[in-house]
Amino acid sequence: MKISPQCQGRVLVVDDRVDSRELIADELQDLGLEVVQAFDGKNGWEQFVEYSFDLVVTDLRMPRSDGMHLLRQIRSPQSPKPQVPVLILSAFGTLPIASEAGNAGATAFYSYDAAGIDELKVKVVELLNSGGEELPTELLGDSAEILEVRDLLRAHAKLRTPVLICGETGSGRSACARFIHDLGVGSHLPFMTISENEDPPSNDQPACTMYVQDFDSHSTESQRRWYQRIRELEFSEDGDQHRILTSISDNLGSVSTGGCLDSVISKNMSPFRINMPPLRRRAEDIRVIAASLLSRAEIRIGRRGYELDAEALSLLCKHNWYENITELDRVLESIVASAHDRRISRQMVSSALSRVEAPLARIATEEARKERDTLIRLWAENLSYTGVADALGVTRNTAKNRMAKYNLVPGHGGLPSSTQRGR
Repeated sequence: MKISPQCQGRVLVVDDRVDSRELIADELQDLGLEVVQAFDGKNGWEQFVEYSFDLVVTDLRMPRSDGMHLLRQIRSPQSPKPQVPVLILSAFGTLPIASEAGNAGATAFYSYDAAGIDELKVKVVELLNSGGEELPTELLGDSAEILEVRDLLRAHAKLRTPVLICGETGSGRSACARFIHDLGVGSHLPFMTISENEDPPSNDQPACTMYVQDFDSHSTESQRRWYQRIRELEFSEDGDQHRILTSISDNLGSVSTGGCLDSVISKNMSPFRINMPPLRRRAEDIRVIAASLLSRAEIRIGRRGYELDAEALSLLCKHNWYENITELDRVLESIVASAHDRRISRQMVSSALSRVEAPLARIATEEARKERDTLIRLWAENLSYTGVADALGVTRNTAKNRMAKYNLVPGHGGLPSSTQRGR
């Protein structure tokens, strides 16, 4: 089974600088793409009208006719293909420019000098493979679980409501937050990740999307300050304003972080909850996710043409992936970095898995998973803390604290409430 960075399609590359244009064209041709070059926006529009393209990559600043003018022509009613994805390149990645490009219909804005050619190639592959929508690796696949997540993310992106993203470490919570921002009404605003106990933004600060990572690891006081700010923003009708997205370590995350989400906040945020499934529940998605990760690894390391045979892919699909996509990425990168045989066998995957594993951490994680599953089962059977306590042979408070440790809140997140007894 071949999994490589090769992809198909015709790309228009527009840049007035010959060296830059030819470099990009050559690198994209190495990916298997057909590339047509244009030396400015006017020439680019002429090429666009004559041929059918799957993607346009255009520099922003050019003489005679720039990338923004070309973008507006492509999105105009006179365009032969107005929905084609357009990737704007600029060495001047300022917020006003990014905002203008987004408002004009750019699919993506890329600060070329900041990231370089390899990341540009990754971006091009992602756009072509996702039909123009910037679908991150973590959200690829056709499993029922990930299709539901993508639908929810798209729906929330159109609103200004807060979102609580739940998922295990490495499952893709940050990718979900970024996806909501990129598709949302505030996509032209900056995106900021908050991982410490920082204060919420005030009204006089420039508007942006703030992603509060591992919200459950914040102190109770910090959680309540942020939640109060979320409530204020939810009822605001201003134009550009802050949007706050949060994530918590669902399932086993609180075992490693020692965190716990305030029960009042958990209850009130429940309508805005999106559950990112762990990779072990998305085995049918591993093939396409592995293809994307393998392409990235090949580009980063500079080696081409790796293939996963059927047995190697089968082993990947059966692995538990306690660290989810992060762990899969490490495994594939280690194979590309060390293997000279481009055909990846089951033995190569098995060897890579043994090198990446951390047995003590895995044992602790598995024990925590078993405890959580037991608590869920006992609650479903008893629908009371007392019943759970009696089954475990512990006090009621101990049972309640153990459930809180795993963020198991009766009546929320799929856990039945005590009022459902007898139904």
